[in-house]
Amino acid sequence: FLPNSLTMQIGTAEYSAPEVSNPLSGQIGTPVLLTKLDVYSFCMVVWAAMTGEKPYKEFENPMQVMFAVASGKRPDVLR
Repeated sequence: FLPNSLTMQIGTAEYSAPEVSNPLSGQIGTPVLLTKLDVYSFCMVVWAAMTGEKPYKEFENPMQVMFAVASGKRPDVLR
């Protein structure tokens, strides 16, 4: 891992932050953004653990997930 860059196409689309699929949306490589990416991914893991479901299971492939996330779609909030 290079400290001032983010390697694209690593990880699972369902758990990746929107900035990973759209590097122009933020300052990739900055410590603050990297922390936000980690928090987003952690929250998706917690959501999956609490619901017992895979996030974005309605989509058939990672490209559909990345497009949906970049368009603002998020899993339903638990009640």
